[in-house]
Amino acid sequence: MTVDALIARMTRDAQAHIAAVRAGAEAEVAALVEAGARASSHDLEQALAAREVARESAFGIERAAAQRHAAASVLRAQHKFLDRVFARAESLATDASADSRYLQALPRHVANVVGYLGNRPATLRCRTKLAPRLQPLLVNTPQVELIADDTLPAGFIAAARDASCTIDCTLAARLATLRPQLEADLLSRVST
Repeated sequence: MTVDALIARMTRDAQAHIAAVRAGAEAEVAALVEAGARASSHDLEQALAAREVARESAFGIERAAAQRHAAASVLRAQHKFLDRVFARAESLATDASADSRYLQALPRHVANVVGYLGNRPATLRCRTKLAPRLQPLLVNTPQVELIADDTLPAGFIAAARDASCTIDCTLAARLATLRPQLEADLLSRVST
């Protein structure tokens, strides 16, 4: 083999080796580019997922706050409604002592109060207009003195003379004791 042939052969071998190295390098670069693209896509997906979680969390908090605000508004409206109902009931209670239903219930109320007082001396105070209705109910209870007091609301107040107990049977007091049950009943009927 001549020197020229040897140089030509070595040149071909070198060029083949360079081509092989170049092809390998290009394959590695392509693999790195693809891996980089996959990593970038994965990072982007994770970032978007994290944003979505944060957005859902913020939305949940805002929704809960809006629901609390709406519930508070409904509750305020219901209480305003109840306040109007009870204000009207209290205004009607001032003249209710002449109502036939109240007068029919009066003997039962007086009997309950007298039964609770027992034989203790007591006073029963009421408006002057109601006194004639109560007097016959107290005939058999000489220990209870009937006193007219026009400063009282409709109904009557019984008090033991020894100050051991006072029973407020005015309509305003009875309405106040019934208010929680009436509120619950009315609120169950009010649409929300």
